[in-house]
Amino acid sequence: MAANPNDQTRMTKERRLHFVIRIWSWVIFTRLSCIAPPILYTSAMRIIAGQLRGRKLLPPRDRDVTRPITDRVKQATFDLLASRAMFEGGHVLDLFSGTGSLGLEALSRGASVCTFVDRDHDVIDRLQKNIDAAGVTDRSRIHRQSVPAMLWLAGAMREGPVRVAFLDPPYAMMRDDRERAAIELVIRKLLPMMEPDGVVVLRVPDKLDIAPQEGWRGPRIEDFGSMKVCYFQPAGATAEEQ
Repeated sequence: MAANPNDQTRMTKERRLHFVIRIWSWVIFTRLSCIAPPILYTSAMRIIAGQLRGRKLLPPRDRDVTRPITDRVKQATFDLLASRAMFEGGHVLDLFSGTGSLGLEALSRGASVCTFVDRDHDVIDRLQKNIDAAGVTDRSRIHRQSVPAMLWLAGAMREGPVRVAFLDPPYAMMRDDRERAAIELVIRKLLPMMEPDGVVVLRVPDKLDIAPQEGWRGPRIEDFGSMKVCYFQPAGATAEEQ
């Protein structure tokens, strides 16, 4: 039986429509790939220098919420601090530690002990695995608590004065006026814990102004485009970040 001309016409139109959809899907994907910012999670989830250089770290599970620090920013920050011998034999705090990228980098570069603080149970589980895999369990102290609540303070003080304190709160927290005020209060409460020439390192999103804090010198601010790194030192510090 001869084919129905109407059926043939309909099939031809469907094939053409399918072809057009495939072409436009490819065009849209290509253009989005060109304009979308690169995701740098993989490069950031490793230790970049020191005794543990090159060791890969488990990243946070929820990568859509967290913004891990990039290798470029981390290296610039740690090289600056290392030039002042801020790690060798020192006590380091890693507040809002996530899976430990900053604190483990400090231990790799010679810190004697690091106190990690984060309240997320899953994050702490991954942090513990990273610490164990790196072989620095004996030099690590973990507190699963809220950073602003400061309940971890007494335990941290038992490890001695702090030479470097990393504060890496979620961007959403820093953009909220009340929560940002809580972070600024943490900075002020850290002052009695710090070594005389100690440093607090705060990472924040770009376009966010960070106010000076009572008792502290600074902040000195390094702008990396999508993020800023702010350095505070006790007002009486004899050495100053250059």
